Amino acid sequence: MEKNIIFVKKKNFFFNKLALLLEKDGFILKKASNNNEISLRRDDKAFLFFFLESKDGISELKELQTLFGQNLNLIVFRKEESMIPDELSSAVFINLPIIYNELIKELRRINEAMKINKSQYKIGEYFFNHKTSQLIKENSSLTINLTELENKFLNYMFKKRKGATKSQILSEVWRHNQKLDTHTLESLIYRLRKKIEKNPNKPSILINDANKYLIKI
Repeated sequence: MEKNIIFVKKKNFFFNKLALLLEKDGFILKKASNNNEISLRRDDKAFLFFFLESKDGISELKELQTLFGQNLNLIVFRKEESMIPDELSSAVFINLPIIYNELIKELRRINEAMKINKSQYKIGEYFFNHKTSQLIKENSSLTINLTELENKFLNYMFKKRKGATKSQILSEVWRHNQKLDTHTLESLIYRLRKKIEKNPNKPSILINDANKYLIKI
């Protein structure tokens, strides 16, 4: 089973016990002796645990976020709820003492979110998920289900960043002869525009430019 790496900036007294528990749930807890060690293992599966036990640690915490940005999932353990610098709003804050069930639930939630994000494309106000054939509205629970052909078409268009002609789409998506009537394609595009465009009659996302259809991000 593939394991997720968790770096720890400070080895607390319960480190060994926590490491054993996390190992069983698919996480490897590793003491980071310096920032270079973390840099060598940057990937989207890594986490960084930071114990913010006093306000003196805030400057170090800010430095870590500057160094690693979005490359690590920053989990901050804090003694006081007031210890939340505005510029660290992207970090996940967990109160001390650690309640293991809550911690592992949060780690799994982040893992699932990462899997979803890697399989999605941004399109207007939505995320397009090819695997689930859905459009998911940003910061909302609204979900739009796509037909098999709509899903296939959007997935194709995201791979054709410079656009594709009608004949290319009919040939490569529908597998039809290029001379086929394009009415079916135009109908599909209009249905999609009604789903993603604010004004489908004046599209700004799924557009036609120089006789090519393309998705403008």
